[in-house]
Amino acid sequence: MSDKISIFGVTSNQNIVPFESSSFIKKGDIVLKGTNVSKSMLGSGVSFDKEGNSIIALNDGYLRLFNKKLFVDPIQIINGDLTHTFEEREIFSSLWVKGDFLNKNKLIIFGNLQVDGVIENPDIICQGNIIVNGSILGQGTGRIVVQGDCFAQNVSGVKIVSYGEVIVRDYIRHSNIFAKSLTIVNSSGEICDSSIFAKNSVKSGKIGSKNIINTSISVGYNYREKFLLNRYKKELKILKITYNKNLQTIRQYFNISEGEEINLIDIIMKNLQTSSNIYLLKVLESIKLSEDIAYNTEKIQNFNLNNMTNLEAFIDCETIYPGVNINILDKSFQIINTININTKINRSNCEQCLQQ
Repeated sequence: MSDKISIFGVTSNQNIVPFESSSFIKKGDIVLKGTNVSKSMLGSGVSFDKEGNSIIALNDGYLRLFNKKLFVDPIQIINGDLTHTFEEREIFSSLWVKGDFLNKNKLIIFGNLQVDGVIENPDIICQGNIIVNGSILGQGTGRIVVQGDCFAQNVSGVKIVSYGEVIVRDYIRHSNIFAKSLTIVNSSGEICDSSIFAKNSVKSGKIGSKNIINTSISVGYNYREKFLLNRYKKELKILKITYNKNLQTIRQYFNISEGEEINLIDIIMKNLQTSSNIYLLKVLESIKLSEDIAYNTEKIQNFNLNNMTNLEAFIDCETIYPGVNINILDKSFQIINTININTKINRSNCEQCLQQ
């Protein structure tokens, strides 16, 4: 990739690159050239040149990287606030709002998002990166799902699910956040009255509050996938309980002994004219339950457990206050006294650092 191309988003050293600092790519420009280009790198808005050794832009826009794929997204610019009068529900480009984002309707953005002001009570799904130069104020019901990284000055009252990094300048309060890693940039910044789930790391000056406000920090797992797998297992358990109860009712009504195999289809065919509709509906329900059990069992068996855990996960902070729950992989701690930390907390040293 050309060294002259500056890409929108968060760089590896946590520098923020907004649209005004990003490289605007014109149709036909070379995005990447050399022997390392491959078809697997092609996202929307790019293609190979005639020689097949360079990736070029198919339209004007800004370069985006996601899952090792290159995209050139066109951009829609709103020179002011995005309010409730905004009627679009899907943006097939990047979006730059030069004011505040005040639209509470669900909005799907297929590129990057930049908001120069604040975001209030959002319901946003973004397939790129998000940069918010003001605060994200969720008012307790706001939700953001972002495939890339997310940056904001402050975060309050919102649920954020990020498939990348979440970086906040000053503080996170009253929020639930899932991310690969989470960083509070300001050395005196804080995480308070929030639940944070990160696979790799959480960095913050302070965690919790002197006022003993419940706060939870969990690191070491891909918690999105972990909770999804647990949900599948709970659903399967409930399905099996309901199915077994149904079978017991069917055995009693149709006089089928415990050791005798139940053929649900056969029961329906033999009793269509003679049996109560209520019990035949139980049989039909059991057939559907057995199909759901087989489907959920297959989902669990085929669930991708690769990269579910990170044994090197850590928490980096200066102060942890009482009322904070710390979870590092399989180890959990309830903090009851203020702790001043002078090292990164990981699985191997957490007992020494956090025991009261």
